[in-house]
Amino acid sequence: MDSSTKVNLILGIDQVSQLKPDESLKIINHVLSTSKQWLKYLSGFKSIGELLNWTKEYDERKTDEAIMEFPKGVNQRSRCIRIDQVCFTTKGRLGYPSRDYSVASVTERNILLSQKGKLLDWSLKYRRNVHHGLGYRKHRTGISEIVEICKFSFLEENELLRLFEQKLDLLLTIVQKLNHLTSQTLLEKEQRLVNIRELERRLMGIVNRIAK
Repeated sequence: MDSSTKVNLILGIDQVSQLKPDESLKIINHVLSTSKQWLKYLSGFKSIGELLNWTKEYDERKTDEAIMEFPKGVNQRSRCIRIDQVCFTTKGRLGYPSRDYSVASVTERNILLSQKGKLLDWSLKYRRNVHHGLGYRKHRTGISEIVEICKFSFLEENELLRLFEQKLDLLLTIVQKLNHLTSQTLLEKEQRLVNIRELERRLMGIVNRIAK
């Protein structure tokens, strides 16, 4: 890169052209390596167990431990955040076309980021069952998602390269997610600091009044 190009890039006169997959790979490796030591301080991460099993009003997801597959060093207690969904296919209908979750079977593939700075590939398939007569007046309907395939693996570089080819915005999505986590954590810590300062002010007022 010549001197004028460097200056133009810094001043914002020139824009970076579409990155090649190998360039995206170098950038994300640098971002993750420099962010790794700070991830443990960021909020927003959840245990994998919270992603596998959940209940929300009358809907739920259940995953049997017998079908869970994890790479070495990863388990249900590992804390991650969902970065992007790279595959989502459906099959069949439950008879409720007006509802978003009316499909009978779903296959998903998601990219997660662990709090240790590793990208994970999460593949799952689940069937969806309808349950009628729920709620106090027995007038509610709920969906239970029964997971049939649940596999986690580390996202290898050759596969990440392929994903960068398929999803041109994937690099931006990953960096934006990290940026959002950082911003959200700062806001929470700043608010906590404001609250602590207010508590300090009140306590100091009590101390001063007692001392008189």
